[in-house]
This record gives sequence, structure tokens and C-alpha cells, in this order.
Amino acid sequence: RTAHAARQLGREVRRYCKLRHPAIVHCYGVAVDAPTGGVGGGGGGGGGGDDDGEPMLVTELMGGGSLAAALSAARDAGTRLPLPTALRVLSDVASAVAHIHDERYSHGDIKPANVLLVAGIDAGTGGFAAGTPAAPHPVAKLTDMGLSLSLSPSSDEEPLYRSAAVESTGPAAYGTPAYLPPEGFRGCLRGGSGTQGALTAAAPADVWALGVVAWELLTGEVPWAGANVLQVACGVCNDGR
Repeated sequence: RTAHAARQLGREVRRYCKLRHPAIVHCYGVAVDAPTGGVGGGGGGGGGGDDDGEPMLVTELMGGGSLAAALSAARDAGTRLPLPTALRVLSDVASAVAHIHDERYSHGDIKPANVLLVAGIDAGTGGFAAGTPAAPHPVAKLTDMGLSLSLSPSSDEEPLYRSAAVESTGPAAYGTPAYLPPEGFRGCLRGGSGTQGALTAAAPADVWALGVVAWELLTGEVPWAGANVLQVACGVCNDGR
């Protein structure tokens, strides 16, 4: 918990506020978890301890869990999501991405783990649980704005905070390797807001990632299953897949 990380959290909250949309998870603000070393928590002296508590985002409740969990459950059941279910989820995510781009931002990390469901999906039938809202109300919402970039050259927003752990991951530091386009591995997305490479590549990178999510929804397969980051990078950059 550094000052940089705190500013990054504030940056993400501001992004949620700017990008309100029915298919984007609603963020209410920030809360701080109770400290671990409070009164009666040990450490002597009855003081507050050294831990000031963990800041966290407060969002609407999404009772269906993540799309990643739903896809995994379907695979475990030896099936995949029916086409109507897959298309409805994909339509919701696509509408969220379109809104983000219309507002001149990118998302930066589109993947099933960052898609939350209003209601659960039955692993056996692939249908939505009872009580799922009917269209046009969304059943899937995009979340996690931590890697979002402004696509406006004049933006003076807080730059992305890169920890030592992120720096050590190499060229795929922004985004998730299995969902990155070739330019993501070539370093075009690393510069942050305001750099020409990021401004040019960020929105198309979202479209690429959305395509990978669509492929996963329709096939039920995990992209690049069993491959390490280097193998994914070589496959995407050299084979164009």
C-alpha cells in the first residue's frame, strides 16, 4: 500500500464514475477494511497497530459470479454455453466496450474474469438462472478499470502505477497474455496515457481481446491452454493467431 497505489485506486474510481453504463459494474466508492492490529488485536499497549486497513472498491452485487467461473463449470460438465446464452453475454460486453471507446478511453484487460454476471448460468443446461432480467437489461457487466487508459492526447490524468512485480513480467505487463494482440507484446501498450503508441494501440487491443472472449464463449476452450507467456507471445506475433 504505497501512495502510488492509493492514487491508482482513486484513478480507477474516477474512471468508473466517468464511464457509467448499464453493462459496466456500478462503483459506489472506496471503503477501508478494518485494521488487523486494532484494539484487543494483540501487539501490546491496546494501540491501533501498524496496519491501517486495506482500501477496497465498493461495487454493486453481482450474484452470478464471473464469466470465467461459468465457462470453467461448463467445461467441467463436458459442455459449452448454448449459442443464445453466449451471444447475449457477448452483446452486453460489446456494448460496454463501445461505450468506453465512445468516451475516449480503453479498458485494457478484457477477459472472462473481468466479466461479472447478474445471475448464474446453469452448468448443465447453459441457461440463465431463474430471475435473470429479460433483454434489454444486461446479464453481463464489465469490471476492473485498473488498466484503462485515456485516448485523449491532452489528458492530464494520473499515470498507471507499475509495481516492481508488474515491471518484472516483461512486455505483457499491461493486460493478460492470452488476450493481448501482437502490439501488446511488442511494447506499444506500456507507455501509458499520452504516448503515441498507447493512444494508437489501446482501443484496437480491446477489440482483439473482445474477439478472444467471443472465441472462448463459442468454443468453450481456454485460449492458449498450457502455454507459457513466451509461447503465447511467439504464437500471436509470428503466426498472427
